[in-house]
Amino acid sequence: MFMNVGNYREFGVPLKGTFTGHDFEVLVNEAIRLILGQTAPNYSLGPFNEIERKGSVIVQASDVNLIWAALSVYGRFFGKPIALHFNSVGFLARFYISLPRKKPLSFEGKHAFITGGSKGIGKAIAVALIRRGCSVSLAARNVEQLELVCNELNVLAKTEKNGAVAKYYSVDVTSTYNVLKTVVEEAENELGDINILVNNAGYAMQGAFDSVDISVYEEQMCLNFLSAVYMTKAVVSKMKKSREGQIIFVNSAAGQCPIWGYTAYGATKFALRGFAEALYMELLPYNVQVSVIYPPNTNTEGYQREILTMPEELKEISGTAGLFKPETVAECLICNLSRGNYHTCIGLEGMALGILSAGGAPEKSFLQAAAQVI
Repeated sequence: MFMNVGNYREFGVPLKGTFTGHDFEVLVNEAIRLILGQTAPNYSLGPFNEIERKGSVIVQASDVNLIWAALSVYGRFFGKPIALHFNSVGFLARFYISLPRKKPLSFEGKHAFITGGSKGIGKAIAVALIRRGCSVSLAARNVEQLELVCNELNVLAKTEKNGAVAKYYSVDVTSTYNVLKTVVEEAENELGDINILVNNAGYAMQGAFDSVDISVYEEQMCLNFLSAVYMTKAVVSKMKKSREGQIIFVNSAAGQCPIWGYTAYGATKFALRGFAEALYMELLPYNVQVSVIYPPNTNTEGYQREILTMPEELKEISGTAGLFKPETVAECLICNLSRGNYHTCIGLEGMALGILSAGGAPEKSFLQAAAQVI
């Protein structure tokens, strides 16, 4: 289990250079409490070695899977990777939990371009990056909304005193490649080469297949898929040349499994997923990171609009899932980006869906890969 200094305050752990046995106890107890609540089985903590940065959790063998799942989900959801080593002793099981020393990637002084950045998840990502000293360029259609958000971001940057700057560009991302390339060039002239591209723009149009007009499929493909392809094409050459960069695709659960009423939207998200996985392999030799986030139902303006036209069948399906804040989604993404992870799946259901639908997607974690195989 890993906690870097920048995240101590969030969990009430003292901000200091060493990770003590008390810190370890707080972190493990918090993980099990948050994920399992009152359903948590009995467990005990073994000694924590501050030099080797290793501790242990002892549970009944019958509760191994439950505790393992809770610690793993907590590690993924809150951005704390967990290294678990399992030993069985009679009817007891012991988890050895180690804390890696790898330093997370920094966003300070970088330039991020975010499509659909004027509201919802895009805006939340912009706020998270500005707080970390990363300048942002926002692209959307509504000039008034863009100006309002940029003003908020620049005030935040001044408060943080980190030198970050926010700019905006009014553009329809379903425009031609040449139009989007021109916007990218303008942004780079203002704030320098783009180090981080967040392909966030997208919207779901739903309905039973025979009731959806064929034009909807064309519109959805242009907005949810081709806009990301065009934006990526506009930045990838410079990233490869500098051997540095991050390209993020904001996907959906509809890009992990088929969902009734999403024949148009789901098809675009599966296309986006396939594109991202292939691009990941192509860019590996150039040190350009590709990442995909699969947000759950998120309380955004776009989601509220979707509900208004959502068929009853889809409302029943969607109603079984929880509703997350865009700020939570953004923070989970930033934590995973800083660790170089390809996937960002949020919450217990998101974790389970990520494992079940992994396919050939890249996975850095041995534990995650093992779970996907099993």
